[in-house]
Amino acid sequence: MLGKEHLHIISELRKDARQSLVEISKQTNIPHSTIHQRVKEYEQNIIKKYSPLLDFKRVGFYNHCFLLIKISQEYKEALKSHLLQHKNMNGIYRIDSGFDFLVECVFRDVGEQKDFINSLSRNFGVEAQKIEVLDPLLQENFLTDLSMFAPQDLV
Repeated sequence: MLGKEHLHIISELRKDARQSLVEISKQTNIPHSTIHQRVKEYEQNIIKKYSPLLDFKRVGFYNHCFLLIKISQEYKEALKSHLLQHKNMNGIYRIDSGFDFLVECVFRDVGEQKDFINSLSRNFGVEAQKIEVLDPLLQENFLTDLSMFAPQDLV
């Protein structure tokens, strides 16, 4: 479990990873040199990557959906490889509860989405349940507001 100092730094990075270390120091009352050292450690251990959150519609991708995918065991690895290389994937998760994968997809339009789902059915025999995203209300918010945690959570 990370201590309070670590969580404060991570919280600031989660809010805005582009802010300067000096600004994080001001927000957390932690010395700049300590923050620099911690961020280097985090980049080796817990930060997977820095990535902007996009408004997909503003970059020409008007169809955003999640697919719950069920597939037979014999095709699972082939499908996984296919999905990992597919240009329209934004997130791929191995799950349980009767399905094998939860896939976040972004397409230019509904036709492109339908073609993709049909190709999965045709080539891999998947059963897919589609969930359309109408409007993302909250994304990448966990650990951005430490006041949401009880004091015992921030040891």
